[in-house]
Amino acid sequence: MGYGLGMLRLTVTSTATVTNGFIITGRRGSANLYVRIYVPRRLREASAKGPEIWRSLGTPDLREAKELAPGVVDRELDKLRAKAGAAPADETISEPSRDAIEEAAREVYHALVQSDEDERIHDSDAIPRGGKESAKAYRKYAREVRRAIARGDFGHADLGSWTHHFGFEFMPGSVLEREFHQLLCKAEAEAAERAAERDKGDLLSKPSETVFCAPAAPTGAPTAALKPARTSAPPLLTLWPRYEQHRADSLRAATLTNQGKVVMLFAKHVGVGRPSDSITKAEAREFRDLLYRMPTRAAQRRQFKGKTIGQIVEMNERLGYDVISALTRNKIISELSTFHSWLVREGYVSDNIWSNLAPSVAKRTNSYPPFTVAQLQLLFDSPLFTGCAGRTEVRSILKPGCIEIRDWRYWLPLLAAFSGARQGELAQLEIADIRRADGIDYINITGTGGDKAKAVKSAAAERKVPLHSTLVAMGFLKYVAGLRTAGHSRVFPELRRDTNGQFGNVSRFYQKVFKTLPFELEEGVRRLTFHSFRHSVVDELRRKRAEHEFQPLIGHEAKTTTRGYGSRPTYDLERRLELIEEITYPGLDLSHLL
Repeated sequence: MGYGLGMLRLTVTSTATVTNGFIITGRRGSANLYVRIYVPRRLREASAKGPEIWRSLGTPDLREAKELAPGVVDRELDKLRAKAGAAPADETISEPSRDAIEEAAREVYHALVQSDEDERIHDSDAIPRGGKESAKAYRKYAREVRRAIARGDFGHADLGSWTHHFGFEFMPGSVLEREFHQLLCKAEAEAAERAAERDKGDLLSKPSETVFCAPAAPTGAPTAALKPARTSAPPLLTLWPRYEQHRADSLRAATLTNQGKVVMLFAKHVGVGRPSDSITKAEAREFRDLLYRMPTRAAQRRQFKGKTIGQIVEMNERLGYDVISALTRNKIISELSTFHSWLVREGYVSDNIWSNLAPSVAKRTNSYPPFTVAQLQLLFDSPLFTGCAGRTEVRSILKPGCIEIRDWRYWLPLLAAFSGARQGELAQLEIADIRRADGIDYINITGTGGDKAKAVKSAAAERKVPLHSTLVAMGFLKYVAGLRTAGHSRVFPELRRDTNGQFGNVSRFYQKVFKTLPFELEEGVRRLTFHSFRHSVVDELRRKRAEHEFQPLIGHEAKTTTRGYGSRPTYDLERRLELIEEITYPGLDLSHLL
């Protein structure tokens, strides 16, 4: 069931209890066992959770879980009975026999075939039929359904509508229910084959599935009444891998991973098995409103693992973590809207339920303020650069001592301050990216190389940035040469990507450093970030140059018709070196680092 999104996986224990509409089961991410309660049809209108309710039994011991489960089930059903105004009744689930589901599937097949014939007779003008192309389309659909069946994907058949039509009820996780769903898909494929034969004027052949060969049993009702109004679209999480495949070339892996987590959170909110075209705008609004109370870093907090957004919000009312910002909330809605726009384009849903749901948020001005010269002096005079007491804890790194740090923690701020490159661009650098041409040493910022996870923000971000003379004087080239001799392939071999494909440990380290150092912040500035180095470089270049002159150097080159011609970069290395040397920070003294 997994799609690379941390999707919920149900693991029924080998001695699981299945009785009277509930099952004791495990849940990934939790040591405790759960009871999965099947809500009787007559009580479902009273259930906000739909046809199933999950409740933790608070114990990993199966014997204890078996003792607790009946009481938990009774309490939940009593609540629903009280809400529905129903009296207790015999609610034991009675599943249909295998003969019954085969007979039902046979009726579905004959209904689909008959419906196609009826449409040809009565709607011939509205629905053009016949011919090679139409037959080809039907056969293509039949192959698509059969391939899906082979993968265990039964999304082409509307299980819910047919189950309701025949009055079937199945136990949670029922093998018979899955067999019925598979038979319904086979009926779809066989009916498509018959339609293709009609298009070519062939005599209708017998179905390849023997279960459909016998005539349908009389039902006492017109055959056309059996056909559902439409076939439901597959659930969101079934469609996600297709979206991921379609967008893999246009979006970074980290972006897709984050978007997948958001889709997973929403899918769990509405029900992971819900057909995507059955999800309403009201449910999208409900999810959006819950985001106003969503705690920060919920995905990283162990107590929220495996929980729905409703459960997370409810738990946080006791825990009291800060809630996500308006910008984060809107980003989540934007990611869901992007996914649903794709669903609309692919024809799975008719409307984007997230359209116009994101409230307008005034963008913060100067959200990443540049460093002042005084702040840069304080940073580069700190023990991190001059000698510290320890190598691991930030408090010891910022305490004076005789230990010299000369790894990524030392070089990344210096590189950023004299290149304007982004944190991720620098952290992923490979030895092969430090090059020399025409007598000029430079950094080749690119999304290609030995590291398959390498990426840049945009096409304009692929660029050559000459090494500032200050970095050369500080010994950066000697540092790289030492790594090359030692056989390393990366400039900062100690750095590892996190599960999102990012260098999150880099961000966290500098956040602690900047928070600990006694920076004097200007009014309205909450904090400095690593991205502030990039803003500092832009301010330095602005002192002497117009923006269009230095945009190619920092990866912000404007998209123009002329720029689309040819393949040479806007400036050669000599011109770029001239620009990079104009980053001087008047008043900043770095002589102690040379």
